[in-house]
Amino acid sequence: MFPSIIGSNFPGSVYATQSLAFRGAVQVGETVEAIVKVTKAAGKRVIFQTVVTRNGQVVLDGTALAIMPSPLTSYEAVSSDPTN
Repeated sequence: MFPSIIGSNFPGSVYATQSLAFRGAVQVGETVEAIVKVTKAAGKRVIFQTVVTRNGQVVLDGTALAIMPSPLTSYEAVSSDPTN
């Protein structure tokens, strides 16, 4: 889910690492929202906060590192409904 969000919002990026903490169970068929937020950008290396919520409650969180094709100069939070 997170590689798809990052890749579609930052074309040409390489998804390098991910750490996750599972905070709650999600059943097949439930709707969740994935949120990705840039927390640090240093040259081409970008660290993201990654969160999945269900009904407003965090069920998964962590961080991800991606390498951009060029240095990131501006950014904003993006979210995605994986059912789309």
